[in-house]
Order: sequence, then C-alpha cells, then structure tokens
Amino acid sequence: MSELHVVTARANRQAPKKSLVQAQRHFAYLSVFPAALLLIVLLFVPALVVIVVSLTDWQFGTSALRFIGLENFNTLFSDPVFWTALKNTLLYVAIVVPGTLILGLTVALLIESSPSLRGFYRAIHFLPVMSTMSAMAIVWGSMLHPTIGLVNRVLSVFGITGPNWLRDEDTALLVIAVIGIWQNFGFAMVLFVSGLKSIPEDLYHAAAIDGADGIVDRLRTVTLPMLGPVMIFVSIMTACRAFEVFDSVSVLTQGGPNYASEVLLHRLYTESFDYLRTGYGAALTVVYLLIVVCLTLGQSKILERRVHYFMIKFSSLSLSPKLVLRHVILLCTALFTLLPFIWMVSLSLKPQQEIFADDFHLWPTHFFGLENYRAALTSVPMLRFLANGVFVCAVIFLIQLIVCVPCAYALAKLRFRGRDTLFSAVLVGLLVPPQALAIPHFLMLYVFGILNTYASLILPWMISAFGIFLLRQFFRKIPEEILQAARLDGLSEFSIIWRIIMPMSTPAIASFGIFSLVAHWNDLFWPMIAVRDQAISTPALGILLFRDDESGQSLGPLMAGAVIIVIPLIFVFLAAQRRFIDGMTTSANK
Repeated sequence: MSELHVVTARANRQAPKKSLVQAQRHFAYLSVFPAALLLIVLLFVPALVVIVVSLTDWQFGTSALRFIGLENFNTLFSDPVFWTALKNTLLYVAIVVPGTLILGLTVALLIESSPSLRGFYRAIHFLPVMSTMSAMAIVWGSMLHPTIGLVNRVLSVFGITGPNWLRDEDTALLVIAVIGIWQNFGFAMVLFVSGLKSIPEDLYHAAAIDGADGIVDRLRTVTLPMLGPVMIFVSIMTACRAFEVFDSVSVLTQGGPNYASEVLLHRLYTESFDYLRTGYGAALTVVYLLIVVCLTLGQSKILERRVHYFMIKFSSLSLSPKLVLRHVILLCTALFTLLPFIWMVSLSLKPQQEIFADDFHLWPTHFFGLENYRAALTSVPMLRFLANGVFVCAVIFLIQLIVCVPCAYALAKLRFRGRDTLFSAVLVGLLVPPQALAIPHFLMLYVFGILNTYASLILPWMISAFGIFLLRQFFRKIPEEILQAARLDGLSEFSIIWRIIMPMSTPAIASFGIFSLVAHWNDLFWPMIAVRDQAISTPALGILLFRDDESGQSLGPLMAGAVIIVIPLIFVFLAAQRRFIDGMTTSANK
C-alpha cells in the first residue's frame, strides 16, 4: 500500500473521533450555558449589586441615591449592636458546630455498629432536619414557657425553679444554640453514616489480620481515620448552616432580651426590611458575607491539615462494645430528638384549661383533638399554605433539575474549555449564603413588578450550586465504559443523560430532591421578604399567621397547626430514606 493510501486511511479513522469530540464539546457548552447564566444573574451580579448599594445612602422607597463611600461601614463598625450580634453569632457557631459534630458522629457510629434497628434510628434522628423550624420554634417556645413548659415542670419535680429561658439574658442564646444542635445533628449523622457505608470491608479484614479485630481497634485504625474527608465536608456544611440561624431567633426572641440573642442574619433582616435602611443593610450584608466565606475557607484549610490527627486522637478514646449500652445511648438521643414532637402532639390533643392546669398529663384526660385540628384548618387557610408549599417546592425542584443535571453531567464526564473555572464558580456558590443576596433579589423582583407573587418565591432559586455539586460527585462514579458503549451504539449525549444517567442516578436525585424540598418548604427568611398576601404564603410563613402572641389562647390549635405543617416532610423522608442515604454516600466522600 502506498504512503498516500496509509495517510488517507489514518485520516479517515481519526475524522470520526475528532467529529465526536467536537460534538461532545458543543453539547457541553449547551449543557452548562443555562447554569452559568443563572449563576451570573442570580449569584455574582447580585453580589456586585450588594457591594455597590453598600457604598450609597439609598433607602428603599425613595428615589434619592448618593455615593457616600465607606460611611455605611464606619457607621456599622461604630454600632455596638453590630458587635453584639457578631459576638453572639460566633458564640452560637462555636457551640453548635462542635456539639453537632460530636453528637452526630457518636450517633452514626452507634447506629452502624448495631445490627438491628438501623433504619429506625436513622429516621428518628433525622426528623428535626425535616421539620419546619418556624413551627418547631413555636413548640420549643411552649416547652420553655416559665409556668406551663415541660422543661420547668420537670425541673420542679427535683425542687428546682427554672428561669424564664427565653427572656433571661444569660440563657436566651444558649437555648437558641441547643435548638440549633437539635435541628442539625441529624444532618451530620446522615453524612457520617454515608461515610461509614463507603469504607471498604477489605480494610477491616486487613486490620483484623494485623490483630485489630476488636471494635475499639477497628475504630482506631480504620473507621475514624477513613472519615477524615467526610469530617471536613460535614464541618463546612454544619458551619454554613449555623451561620444562617434566623428562624429560631425571629420566632422566639426577636434578638432579645436586650440584644442578648441578636445574630447577624436577624440584624440584616431588621435593618434592610423593617427599617428599610437599604444602604446600611447592604454594608452589613457585605460584612456578613465576608465573615462567612473567610471563616469557612479558613476552617477548610485547618481541617484539611489537622483532621487526620484529631481523628486519631479521638479514636484513642475507649468505647464500650456492649450492645445494651449502645441502645441505651441511642434511645436517650432519640428521646432528645422526639421530645418536642411528643410535646407538640400532646398539646394539640388537649383543651386549653388542661394545657394551663397545674397538674400535668402527657395524654389528655379530655380529648380535644378534633376541635383543635378543626380550628387549625379553619381559622387560617392551612390547606392553602400546604398547597402553596407543594406548588412552589415542586416548580423549584423541576427547574433546578432541568438546569443542574446537564451541567453536572458536563462537569463530570465531558472535557471543554472553562470546565475548571465553572466548577470553581459552583464551589463559590456553595459558600455564599442565599440570605446574603436578599437585597438585590428583592430589588430585581421589585423592578420587574413581581413581588408578592408565586414567581417571587421561585425565581431566585432556579439555580442550586449544591445540586450541581452533589450530582457531579455522583455522576463521576458512573463507569466511563458504560457511556462509551452507549456512544458506540449511536446514542447522543442527551439520550445518554435521559436513558442512562438519570435511571442510574435515582439515589442522588432523591437526595437532591429532599434537600431542595426541605430548604424551600421550611424557608422563612425569604417568604417574609417577598410575600405579604396570605393567599400565597408558604407553610413556614403561614404558621406564624396563626400564632397568638398576646395570651396563648390558641395554643392547642397552634400545636395542631404545627403538626399539620411538619408531617408532610416527615412522610417524604420516611418514604425515600434508603435512596437518600445511598445518594449521600458518594458526594460526602469524593
């Protein structure tokens, strides 16, 4: 064969490969374009707008705007309330993050080391994460009531007179922190369980051969060291969630007494949307955002260097292998988890006079549940709130899925120019608290005239950096050979996503769906800003409309309303629990 024929044949073989690579590159750009555009429009441009507004004296509702440089920041740094809020926020994070990690890790280890009731314990301990915090904050408020609350009733049995927990400057922030641990440690537990499930059994067999066949030895030599990457991930996620504390403060203390429980996010809301000091609120937002990002990045660097050492030191602690002790500890933590739910249901079944009676019975002596639940459903449009929540959450998740799946697939499986830059932008999006963009989102919706509509509840959340990250991590684990075989069979990249990636990624999609549902069903911060019409209120906002702050005369129906708001998410998690755990296993460890 002549040299010309050899060159021609080689070119013919390479042409389809070049054509395939070019087609994949074009598909990648089409896949990531919507996500990249939304990241710019809903994340980076709003962040820039916040910075610009912080340099002006603009107040919402006025047309005057004057550039004043750093005057808002000077005012902010000379405001003693700001420093109090900053101190309280950092103290809250310093209590909640270690408490959440220690309790979550302990429960995860005990659950996975127990051969029975794993699903039961996982479901019980994850319930607070699924619950609507605005509703559960009301429940906690009734538990901490100085006269009829469960906590002081129990203390009185031992001859202790409990304080007015939420009105005492010494206890208000501590109570908020305990509620934060209660709300978050189930989240850490699930991520630790995911990490434990991903540890190869071969490592345990190898450790046993080397003589580490006891439970404590297995923990010391394999389990805890292998959880290092998960510890970093859980720590960062927990810290981000802790910095976003708002619901419990807004519902229970409003930052009082005497700013003893004031936190940055509640202060941001008050200054920006109650006092309408938009420029000052933007300056506070910039500072809040910088603090969150810097502390999160700093925490990541420190943990990345030292987590292995700390895990080894922690693993040197003696842990009892007794099965009975495991269940005793798990039942105690389960009781801590379930107590607010038990109290909520108990009060929802009692008449008002029995709730305020001196003697206490967990089960009502006079059943009043029908009346309380009827009042909860008729006094306010409770079913409408639920329907609004279902509609808003479903539309948000559908849009996020349409945007995130192609982008995550391209980032995980395709090569194109700018891929690393886009993924870095996604990681930045993970660090930015959505509440920090509330002012520019509010202004954008005001300009377009769609405040106080369903669109105002949906549009700011069309992109999810967490969703892209979670799905990308899962897609990376799908074998490349499967995709290559599909391409050889003539499937397009779109067909591969629809017919192969999506069916294989059901656990990851279920995990993302639950996180999206929980975030937007339970969100109180944004609906308080965007919605004024009761007819389109979401469940988290709707329960506050039912609250009677004056005398507590509707406490029974209020607890019934809390039950109605909380129960849908619990059923969703129980139905999708197994797939949720499987979906988290990959993302927490890569």
